[in-house]
Amino acid sequence: MGLKNILKITLCLLIVLMVSSSCLVPRARLLKQIDPQVVTEGETLELLLASYILSGNAEDLNFQVLEGVGEIKGSYYLYAPGYDEAGEYWVKLQASNGSDSDFRRFKVTVFDNNRAPSIEISDLQISVGEQITIDLSGLSTDPDGDSLTYELVGQFGQIIGTELFFDAREMQVGEYQVEVRVSDGKGGQGSCTFLVTVFDSNQPPEIVIPDFTIKENEILSLDLLDYAFDPDGDEITFTLITGVGIIEGIQYVFAADYESSGTYDVEIAVSDSEGASSSGSFEITVIDVNRPPSIPFDPVPKMAETIVPTSTSLSWSCEDLDGDYLLYDVYLGKTSNPVLVASGVSGETYTPVHLEEGARYYWKVVASDGEDDTEGPIWEFTTVIPPVILGIVSDKELIVSPKVSINDQDLNIPLDYVAERDQTLVVEIDELQEFDYRKPVGDDVRVSFIEWDDGETSPNREILMNHSMKLTARFSVSYYLNIATSARYEHEIPGEGWHNEGTTVVVTAPKIEGYTFRDWDLNETYGIVCGEVIVVKMDCPVNLVANYTHDCP
Repeated sequence: MGLKNILKITLCLLIVLMVSSSCLVPRARLLKQIDPQVVTEGETLELLLASYILSGNAEDLNFQVLEGVGEIKGSYYLYAPGYDEAGEYWVKLQASNGSDSDFRRFKVTVFDNNRAPSIEISDLQISVGEQITIDLSGLSTDPDGDSLTYELVGQFGQIIGTELFFDAREMQVGEYQVEVRVSDGKGGQGSCTFLVTVFDSNQPPEIVIPDFTIKENEILSLDLLDYAFDPDGDEITFTLITGVGIIEGIQYVFAADYESSGTYDVEIAVSDSEGASSSGSFEITVIDVNRPPSIPFDPVPKMAETIVPTSTSLSWSCEDLDGDYLLYDVYLGKTSNPVLVASGVSGETYTPVHLEEGARYYWKVVASDGEDDTEGPIWEFTTVIPPVILGIVSDKELIVSPKVSINDQDLNIPLDYVAERDQTLVVEIDELQEFDYRKPVGDDVRVSFIEWDDGETSPNREILMNHSMKLTARFSVSYYLNIATSARYEHEIPGEGWHNEGTTVVVTAPKIEGYTFRDWDLNETYGIVCGEVIVVKMDCPVNLVANYTHDCP
């Protein structure tokens, strides 16, 4: 063997070794092969993504459609083609877990879903010797917009293109059942069966009805034989074509209610026993009738109510069935014949200028809709001495409600405490109060009493209630910063503990062996990526969690 051949063989072996070594560490596959899929228009293709994940890669995979049709929803690939999407589509689906990614291509074939056309033709009446043409294209539809062809089943009539012809000169008097079929050329078909009635030529009946005017809540009743006749003396029947009212035999009836004011057009058809018909129209005018307001009801104060504050307002309810705008006259006094104190009140309430304490009052309301008045009954009530109220509020907006005790009754700020006049109230507030506001379990809000707004520094005091008053309690607030880690960490993290409201705290995620810091969770906000150092402003209790990823060996 020559030296050149030896060199060639050696070079080939080196190339084989290099190619083999590059294949020893193949790219990790995350997904199985996805077979070609088929779906019909109007249906939905669903693929459970978990069934295409190779063993060992089931956790933390995110899917994305890179190319093609469909979408990812939850743990499914979904594609719902419309009725004009028949064909073949290639889909490129990617899966990734943060460090590795993989994709698979698969084909989706969408089969055409042809929807059948439909046609609807009403029954026809033709007199002997008459010809009629019907445009079938206006009576048929195809959901897919396909071109349609028509076929006539039976020996009567003829179809040319989209037009149906009947020639009554070639037909005897009687009824004929006709069927028309429609096809879209793709296997979809529809049909319609209707009657063609051929009748002897005769003079149609006539009907003439004059216009009428009635009032609301009246009934118009007409004997239609008084307004119709048939030249041939045939028996006639009536049908309401359009408009209000009903027809019962030969009677037309329209009952106008209180919502019927206006003008109505009515058309009535008259037919003879030979099948001929005609129609007549007339107009009904309904005149509005005013309905007076209802008797005022539901008084406040209630009838014969006592212990009514002198600052009370009078209110009532009233209805107008026509929806008219109502105005009220209010009568008030200390006798059973009250005097007018307010006229033309636009709402259902009135506040008296002055009511005496411990007095009995009589009052009534007269409602008016501009046309008619309705007088209400006489109501009465008795006033009392109004109570005095102690109001306690905080000097700042708090996310918790500090506790306060008034005469051994536990309450929460803000509050309005109703007391008797000249009653002495014992008010007590704990100087330090703690609250559990946010998970995890444990107190995380501290409220410390400072002083009252009137200069009193003691949290406990006695107040003589000879008039209503409002006190403001001043507080200082601090919040607890709770710091935790998703990986086990036995040491305390600097920054955890109580901090005054508005303070800024800098927290650094600790180094944990075998783990790499990922992101932060701050209260209900998850996955904050800002590095290992985060700045927290203490405007509320804070639950801070440093999240880590385990380092694979």
